[in-house]
Amino acid sequence: MLLLTYKIYLLISSKGLSEEKASENLERDGPNALTPPPTTPEWIKFCKQLFGGFATLLWIGAILCFIVYSIKAATQDEPQKDDVSAYFMLFFTLWAIGVS
Repeated sequence: MLLLTYKIYLLISSKGLSEEKASENLERDGPNALTPPPTTPEWIKFCKQLFGGFATLLWIGAILCFIVYSIKAATQDEPQKDDVSAYFMLFFTLWAIGVS
C-alpha cells in the first residue's frame, strides 16, 4: 500500500516529492502562500464613522441649527449667533468623530 502511494504521488521516501513533481505542482498551483484578507478602504471607514450610529443624530441637530438660524436671519434684523455656534460645534464634533 505504501509503495502504491509513493508511485501515485511520485514520492521519494527519504526526500519527499521529486524535483519534477514539485516543479509541476508549483506551476499548476502556484506558490504555497496565503493571500491577505480583503481590507476596507480608509475612506469607507471614515464615512462609516462620520455618518453611522449616534453621529446621524448629531448631523440632524446640526442641520436643524442651521435651518433655525436661516429662518431667524430672514425674519429678524439682528439674529443671535447662538444657533450658528451650535451648528459649528456639532459640525466639528462630527468631524472629530470621523477622524478618530
